[in-house]
Amino acid sequence: MEGLTFLRRHVPFIEGGALPTLRDPQYRAFARRELFRRQGGRCLYCEREFTEAGELAMTIEHLKPKMKGGKDGLKNLAAACWHCNQHRGKQMNATKMRKEAEAKVKAKASAVGAKKSVTSPLPTSPREGI
Repeated sequence: MEGLTFLRRHVPFIEGGALPTLRDPQYRAFARRELFRRQGGRCLYCEREFTEAGELAMTIEHLKPKMKGGKDGLKNLAAACWHCNQHRGKQMNATKMRKEAEAKVKAKASAVGAKKSVTSPLPTSPREGI
């Protein structure tokens, strides 16, 4: 009977209404069960089986982070072990910082290249000045 109550309460969400959030304990439990079933009880990244506790405990991962506009819908959620979930955030930050550093280096290189490409008033070949 509990499952029917959940479905009655969340049918508008499933049929395209406003998405529920993971703050709702019933939706969070539903999402955890669905993700576990969908991924066969394995982590999205390392593909190890989940355990009840510890580093391989199941956590809910947003594929597109909420900070970047990701939603709590099942299409944007995945199950990851605690270890992978924690390290993915660090990797994303490191990757972001590396890309920003590379962009700064490229910007400096293009600025230096632009200065070198300015035409010199002096002739470059001996016949040019004649």
